[in-house]
Amino acid sequence: MVNTMPEYAQTHGAEIVAFLKGLDQAGKWIPDNLNEAAQIVAKSLRMDDVAIVKRMLEKIDWNIAYTKKFRSDMDRIGTFVGIPVEWSKMFDPKFLAQLGPTYVET
Repeated sequence: MVNTMPEYAQTHGAEIVAFLKGLDQAGKWIPDNLNEAAQIVAKSLRMDDVAIVKRMLEKIDWNIAYTKKFRSDMDRIGTFVGIPVEWSKMFDPKFLAQLGPTYVET
């Protein structure tokens, strides 16, 4: 999950779309390159046990789409931590939608 200020989003749409494209590419690359990804992440986190990092990476859903499941999961987390998610105020899918119709599920 990443976020930005609404003011930034209003004036930097191209940068946000480029960032999302890169994030999507990385999310598609990681599952097919787990050994290399684990090495990179372990080095970045200064972790010696690459096997643990690999197991962590295997558990992550790298799909960046705005799906019903994503919203349901975030709603449950919000309930757990006592911060309700107000989707209409907290998320604008218009930038993600620019990646294609499969990135925003209504």
